[in-house]
Amino acid sequence: MSFIPEVWSKEIEARLDKVLVASAITNNTWEKDIAKVGDTVNVFISGQITVTDYDPDTGLGTVQRPTNTTGQLVVNIAKAFNFRVDSIDAAQQSLDELGKYSKDAATGVKEVFDAYILSRYVEAGLSVNGGTKIEVTASNVEDLFGEAWEVLSDADVPLSDRWAVVPPKIARIINKVLGGKDTSLGDQAIQQGFVNRFQGFDIYMSTQVAVTNDGTNDLWQVMFGHRSAIAKAYKVLEIQAYKPEKFFGDAVKGLIVYGAKVFTPNKLAVLQAIKA
Repeated sequence: MSFIPEVWSKEIEARLDKVLVASAITNNTWEKDIAKVGDTVNVFISGQITVTDYDPDTGLGTVQRPTNTTGQLVVNIAKAFNFRVDSIDAAQQSLDELGKYSKDAATGVKEVFDAYILSRYVEAGLSVNGGTKIEVTASNVEDLFGEAWEVLSDADVPLSDRWAVVPPKIARIINKVLGGKDTSLGDQAIQQGFVNRFQGFDIYMSTQVAVTNDGTNDLWQVMFGHRSAIAKAYKVLEIQAYKPEKFFGDAVKGLIVYGAKVFTPNKLAVLQAIKA
């Protein structure tokens, strides 16, 4: 059995990068630093630069030394997959077979990983609609998303790389308001859940948007943010082929580790949308 784990690892990671909403809305700079579950990744957080008046007679004032900080992201979650194939060699040699198994493994990981990232809404420092729950409709969606844009702008969040993640129903409402106009990004829309541009946000659709209950209504916790707000890291840490004890053929098992942390809560806002 001429199993090449690097081939499978790279293929699965490539598939994950294409389908994860989490990859589209987070800072992924530190993923290369992972070696094992439990690793702590040091995340560099740059300080603010102060702009001052310039006097041609006296010149510049005292030179500023920005206060940079380092945060820590702990990669403390491990997920595994374990599946059987008729022949490792045949699956590895066929791009169709390798792609199918890799896609299936990535799809399974996507569900739990996106849910994990979207659960970070509890760390958001900003709220939309004053934190009051509301049903999102075609008549108010522009105002609500416009308010989210304003809330982030008031917090000096950069205009570029802003995103929102919505459930399918709100994605449909947005597309209806936009007149059903398709995005020009083609495959990205299909693969990463990208829906369209709306009110200054890249809109992503996910079935993993967090749902809570206030005793009366189920509430979608719709997140708006900037890509620098959440740092995440994941890695397909290990892939092994083995002979299953009770079956002929081969089996493949894999270990994927990840972690995430909100470093700038004031770059995240939440809208409590009634799940009507």
